Amino acid sequence: MNHIPLNLSQINSRAAVQPAQFISECEDRYDRRISRAAEQLLRRSRECPVVLLTGPSSSGKTTTARRLSRCLHEAGIVTHTISMDDYYKTRGCYEMPRDEEGKMDLESPLCMDLELLGDHLSRLIRGEKIDLPQFDFATQSRMEQTRPLQLGPGEMVVMEGIHAFNDQVTFGVEHYATKIFISVEDTVVDETGGEERMLTPNMLRFLRRVVRDHNYRNSSYKNTMEMWPSVRRGERLYIQPFASRADVTLNTFLAYEPCIFMNLVKDYLKEEEDALANLGLRML
Repeated sequence: MNHIPLNLSQINSRAAVQPAQFISECEDRYDRRISRAAEQLLRRSRECPVVLLTGPSSSGKTTTARRLSRCLHEAGIVTHTISMDDYYKTRGCYEMPRDEEGKMDLESPLCMDLELLGDHLSRLIRGEKIDLPQFDFATQSRMEQTRPLQLGPGEMVVMEGIHAFNDQVTFGVEHYATKIFISVEDTVVDETGGEERMLTPNMLRFLRRVVRDHNYRNSSYKNTMEMWPSVRRGERLYIQPFASRADVTLNTFLAYEPCIFMNLVKDYLKEEEDALANLGLRML
């Protein structure tokens, strides 16, 4: 689907003059997308009680999973959410996979406890109880606490993660699943000053990740930027090859996002403009 680029001047104008209404309109538009996706899930719920949700880094997997779950709850379907991130192994307790340059490949499915994940998925489908692990990104370790989960009759589970479409990871559960691929599909264009500049979907996702990692994962802006080439490599190897398996696609961009992200990180990113350009990322 081709998307008409969004104009930065118009976004800034709406944000300055009618901020509450602008945010509400963006959220309503996104909720309508969620509702349409949920309608498809409901039609398939009896044969497909599992929802597999994937997309590239910072495409909004966790947020979308929660909104879908809430929408299904409102339609009368008890729905649970699982993050594949909770199946990551504790850093330093296993032999890390490496990329072509010998650097740690943190995007590889081999960073996950695949044996435990496969066992849990099989037991879930059979209606058995499992104890979900929990992963602490700040310490890069699995927590001692677990969360019990068991699917009752007519209930659904939304499982989100970058490897959710990979059948070597999901161990056959895809036969009972509806697959949703999400991404940022919009581009924001700035035409002031006589030169057209733009925020591409990749840059918008990068801004999301910078803010998320800094605020919630104890990771500096610089560290996120240094990891970005590995993240993009992982998307090419582990996500994009499976994207065509999607039953549903969803654009997760909210037009008010650039106003928030740029205000939070613009000073740092201006200092790193050359480094960003080397990564194929350009500032407005």
